[in-house]
Amino acid sequence: MNSIGVRCSSLILFFAATWMIPVAAARADDPGRQALDRATELKLQAKTLGDLDQVIKKAEEALARGLSEDDQDFARELIAASHFEKAQRLAAGLRTSRASRRWRSVRRLALQELDEVLKSRKDFVDAELLKAEVLAMDPNDAAEARKLIDGALPHIDDPTTRAAALLIRARTHQKREDALADVQEALKAVPGENDALRLRAQLLMQLGKPKEAISDLKKLHQAEPEDLGVTAVLVEALRQAKQYDEALRVVNELIEQPPARIVGLRMRAEIHLDREAYDDVIHDTNEILESNPGHLDTVLLRARAYYLKKDYDKALADLDRILAQASDQPQVLLLRSAVYAAKEDYVRAIRDMEKVVEANPDNADLIIQLGYFHLADDRPRKAIEYFSKVLKQDPDNENALRARGDAYLSIGEHARAIADYNKALPLAPDNDGLLNNLAWVLATSKDDKLRDGKRALELAQKACKLTDYKAPHILSTLAAAYAETGDFEAARKWSQKAVEAGKGRDDLDQLKQELESYKNNKPWREKQVTEEKPWPPATPE
Repeated sequence: MNSIGVRCSSLILFFAATWMIPVAAARADDPGRQALDRATELKLQAKTLGDLDQVIKKAEEALARGLSEDDQDFARELIAASHFEKAQRLAAGLRTSRASRRWRSVRRLALQELDEVLKSRKDFVDAELLKAEVLAMDPNDAAEARKLIDGALPHIDDPTTRAAALLIRARTHQKREDALADVQEALKAVPGENDALRLRAQLLMQLGKPKEAISDLKKLHQAEPEDLGVTAVLVEALRQAKQYDEALRVVNELIEQPPARIVGLRMRAEIHLDREAYDDVIHDTNEILESNPGHLDTVLLRARAYYLKKDYDKALADLDRILAQASDQPQVLLLRSAVYAAKEDYVRAIRDMEKVVEANPDNADLIIQLGYFHLADDRPRKAIEYFSKVLKQDPDNENALRARGDAYLSIGEHARAIADYNKALPLAPDNDGLLNNLAWVLATSKDDKLRDGKRALELAQKACKLTDYKAPHILSTLAAAYAETGDFEAARKWSQKAVEAGKGRDDLDQLKQELESYKNNKPWREKQVTEEKPWPPATPE
């Protein structure tokens, strides 16, 4: 079936059938019939909207001049058919030119034409469905469109028309689950209908069910192998389902088609990125850029591969290349800030992130990341300002609570750190980092009132289980918790494991010092008081 709005009108069929009936030529003294004959000729020759306007004008003239009862009916049908054909043509344009400045005025005209049809043919289902489709194009009119479909459906027996109505109604629902139910019913009426398969796949993707969407997308891809849009969505579904081999098979077929080679290479590079095959990403993006050096999205993809490969200088070169041509792109600045942070150049990371936040002032995750950059560069008090800003708007933001707790911990404000950790823990009960940090401060704080060895041990044990007893810093926390409860034998055991697992780490010396303390049957005590660096830096970089 073609697009749901393009169907042969039963009204036009009626008109065509009527015209096949032989009629006597109009008499010279019958001006009404003469006008009707002229209107009929114009209808058969009509090619433009203006031609159809002339048909309507001439048929109305015939009615005004006087007609027999049968000819009156015919004239009214002719007028309705012309209004409907105008509406169909306008609607076809609406589907393909949504970006046009005239889109809303054309939509208004289409609705006016359909209202003219429905004045005389209240039971004309095709006109009701087309009006519902045009109404549904604007979310503000979705309820009115749905009401039209609800009224029409009980009177529709034809499976194809019923499926079309259900697909229109599916697009009016706010809940995707309701839309999906209508699409399922449409596919029962007309199994394998392409529009329905396409919409069901789209809804399943939006509902986070790519595996379920793949079957529909494969059918569409087989039916329309040259449709790059279908291919792209199929590949995306396969990527989300982690079916990388199948995704590569589809893309490799595309690459063999010269007109689509570049598109295929781009898709394949994205699949390689998912697979962490960064050299393959770079190979494919290099091939694209050889013939399309100005394709900045591809440069950005290559930069991401360099970053993940930890080739930071090449990543920066690509990002600088993009920003030289299109400055202040938030997604590019965001990646460059991550590269600078990986190089521990936090001043530049912060400056890029500030621009990103300026472009996205309500994005809590970005504000929290900006705070973390300050925290990493020994500005915990500045970081607390950013975390508190997020928490003012969203007091239960678990990431901001955890981050602010970390910042408080770094400046020795243990009570505040514990308060934030305690509030965050019910929101993220399986966050091993949160469990570890709360256990650490409960086991090692110098404030006797704040320590709680028993609870620290419970939290540390859970964190160790979540990390398979392989994280050195969490093993260290478990040892500290045992020491706080007075079980120094267990403390020495887990501290030794932390030292063994921590070889090559920057904090290995502290892990060894903790072990020595437990060998002397002394619990570990710690209070960090980070000295705040000024911001902005005294010497601009």
